[in-house]
Order: sequence, then C-alpha cells, then structure tokens
Amino acid sequence: MAMYCESSQSGNNSVIIVGDSPADILAALRLYQYNNILPTIYEIRTEPTTLGGVIGIPSNGSGLFRRLRLWDALRARGVETSTLSVHAVKGHVISEMDITSWSWKKTGFEYLRTWRIDRMEVLCQEAHNAGVIIHHRKRLRGIEEDEEGISVSDGTRDRADLLLNCDGIHSMYAYWFFSREVRIPAEGDTKWESEWGRTLREVVKLTQVLKFCPVFRLPLGGNWSKERCLIIGDATHAIQPHASQEVSMVLEYIFLLSQMLATHPHSLSAVFRVYEEKRRARVDEMHKAAERNGNVLKKDRSLGLWLKELVTSRDLGIYDLFALDKLGLGQKAMAYNIEEDILRYSKDAGHFVGYRFSIKSF
Repeated sequence: MAMYCESSQSGNNSVIIVGDSPADILAALRLYQYNNILPTIYEIRTEPTTLGGVIGIPSNGSGLFRRLRLWDALRARGVETSTLSVHAVKGHVISEMDITSWSWKKTGFEYLRTWRIDRMEVLCQEAHNAGVIIHHRKRLRGIEEDEEGISVSDGTRDRADLLLNCDGIHSMYAYWFFSREVRIPAEGDTKWESEWGRTLREVVKLTQVLKFCPVFRLPLGGNWSKERCLIIGDATHAIQPHASQEVSMVLEYIFLLSQMLATHPHSLSAVFRVYEEKRRARVDEMHKAAERNGNVLKKDRSLGLWLKELVTSRDLGIYDLFALDKLGLGQKAMAYNIEEDILRYSKDAGHFVGYRFSIKSF
C-alpha cells in the first residue's frame, strides 16, 4: 500500500492517521497546510459517517476553522447565535443570557450551530481538494515500531514516522434531547397538556430517526502517547457534551501538535512532552466544566427541582443585573486562543515561529 507523503521538512515528515471521526480529516488538513505533510487516513467505515445532529462550535473553535480556510463554508451552512434561554420544567422562561458578547469582542466570532452532515461534507470536500488519501474498510490489526519508523497492518502494510489515533468513542450527537422525570397521569388527567407536552409531541412527530446512545467520558489522566504513537480528540478526553467544546478541543489538539512537529522536527519525545504539558490543564478544566454543567440535568424530586429552578433564576438574575457578561464570566473558555499559548511557549523556549498562510506545492 503506497504512502502518499512528501515534505520539504526533514524529520517526522510522514504520518498515518487512524480515525473514524472529524478529527482525522482536520488533522490531515492542518498537517498538509502548515507542515507540508500529506497524511494517509485509514477508516473502518465504508464511507464517511454522517450520523448525528446539530452541535455547537464556540468562538475558540470558529477561529481555528478560519485558519483552516473552512470557516466561510461552515458559516454558510450553519446558524450563529448569541443568547441562551433557560426554561423551567413547566415551560416558562427563567432567564435569557448573553453567551457571546464578551468572547465576540475578543475573537470576532459568535456561537455557530451546524449539522454534522454539513460539517462532514465541508471537511470531505476540502480533503478531496487537498489530495488527502482516505482508505475505507480498514481495521488496524497490528503495530510495529523501530528506530526508523512505525508500521501498521490490516493484511497489507504501511509505514510512516508518526501514527495518530483520532478514533473517537462512539461520537454521535442527537439533534434534540429531552430529560424530565414525571409521574404517569391518572386516567383523564390533562397534566400532559402543558407547553412542554405539546412541544414534545410536535418534535417527535417531525423526527424521522430516533436513536438513544450513552454519553461516554474518560477519567482524567492516562497515557496519551507511546514511542511513535499519539492519540488525540475523544480518545484522550471524551468529555461530556455539556460544555460545547468537543470539536474546539480537537482543533486545539491539532494546532498544538502541528506547531510542535515544526518546532521539534527531529524529536517526537520532545513533541509529545510539550504537547502533554500544554494540554493537560486545558483538558482538566473543560472536563470539570462539562461535569458541572451535566450535573444540572440530573433528576430531582419535586422539592429539589423547585429549589434548583429557584437558585438558577436567582443566579441568572444577578448575572444579568450586574452585567457580569461584560467581565467575561462564563465566556472565558470560548476566548481561549491556542496559538497565543504556542507563541508564548516558542518565545520562552527561544524558538522562531513563522506562520505559513499558503498551501505548499509538492
């Protein structure tokens, strides 16, 4: 099986990506555009998966999509939003809060919602334009490493300097979800005829496919790399979806890895060491934020639910009264810029960083 990798840069200049998620194509595009590497992708599916519904991309991810020259195409297929409405279980609005004004001033981006199928079509088209080779129906069966490189096999063999595992953990997101604990009404009871009840019936009526899937998460810590192998994306963190940072976190991984490969072209051990040093704290932060947000959705008895709504209404009222959004509360994670971190590291380490904005010809 041929390796379609070239680079004017010596060192780690050929990459195999094992993936079944958007992370594999995103990693390939970044390595192609910035590192002069054209990786080969191996996927287990017969074709790109489009399962899943709408996901949110906050401003920290949107900025990186622009750097990949994908932003305009994604924005044309998505919807930008700036407010979040919080409803009580009976349907009335507890509060509406601005979730992007502060981060928009810092980054120039709001919060983008896109369908997974639209995002995958944009990524696949760009990968095709770049000449990225994607082999489908491939199942990794063996890995062999030596001083010269790493080999993978599935009956056939391929060889490279670096292996990236971008295979997520059942990465599928539903278009809508509903979480509520209720008693079965007595015969003739009309309590189901609430605003939420009618809304739920209409949503179900318009839903063509309904799938239930668990939300997976990995504990903090764990090993991310070994010799010439590195795992990125959900395979490393698998945080709950309640922080809306899944795609953005993947992009941050990829941009940091790309820069470290350019900064340390002859030492994967240095690449992986700095990569983990820079990412662990950020992953821990988002992991805990997602867990806190997810705990709000846990079921409560009637009194507990009433108290939770009361506290939420009070907290959001204070947030709105004192315009705490102007201080960036709740939005600072969305204004995080991985490239600023990279520049600070490079300056402190005495490395020169020069960004390339045009695709190199091979």
